[in-house]
Amino acid sequence: MKRRLYYLFPGKKEAIAVVNELLLKYIPVNDMHVLSHAGADMEGLPEATIFQRNDAVRATIMGLVLGSIIGLVAGIIGHYVVDMPVGGAVIATTIIGAIIGGWSSSLIALSLPNAHLKRFQASLKAGNYLLMVDLNKERVDEIETLMAQLHPEANFKGLEPTIPKFP
Repeated sequence: MKRRLYYLFPGKKEAIAVVNELLLKYIPVNDMHVLSHAGADMEGLPEATIFQRNDAVRATIMGLVLGSIIGLVAGIIGHYVVDMPVGGAVIATTIIGAIIGGWSSSLIALSLPNAHLKRFQASLKAGNYLLMVDLNKERVDEIETLMAQLHPEANFKGLEPTIPKFP
């Protein structure tokens, strides 16, 4: 598991300097994600993907679980009301419920911002750049110290305890 550090920068120049500094400290570019307001110049920065910008993965998992439960209940009700055979019908309704639940919740989540990033919305609209760095827990203190020493303009905004390997 990794930890995610959040830093806010007043401009693109500062964000690029920090990204380059982290690359020199062997932080892979795939572990850095930069986010700013719509239409911001992101050239030279590792832009946050759709999975970092919204809650699609979490919503899809929740949709799969809830859809499965609803499908299971529908299959059981169908057994008692319509006198369907229990085995195949219940399994089929559970699978169909999971597919519909996961699909519909992921589509809805694509239009919603990531819940972890809501606190940064005002700063991003003001033109700031948010850098999210995913680190192994052993390197968190090292990078925090480096940022405090070399980049005082980097506004540390917190640490997220765990980040799954996907996305």
